[in-house]
Amino acid sequence: MKGTKEFEDLQSDFEKYVVSKSCPIYIGAKIERAPKAAKHFYENGQLNALFNFYMAGYSNGRVQYMGE
Repeated sequence: MKGTKEFEDLQSDFEKYVVSKSCPIYIGAKIERAPKAAKHFYENGQLNALFNFYMAGYSNGRVQYMGE
């Protein structure tokens, strides 16, 4: 999925959410994406873990509501 338009949109939506006032978690870190060849998504480990949870929720929603 990494490198697709859908993934880029998901990552952008996540970045907007974590800096918004509606996000209950303060990350306290600069949002730096990892290089495309890396096995992780962000340079900050905590932010990377949060993104993994975000992706899990997104994937669950796709399965539940889109049947994929």
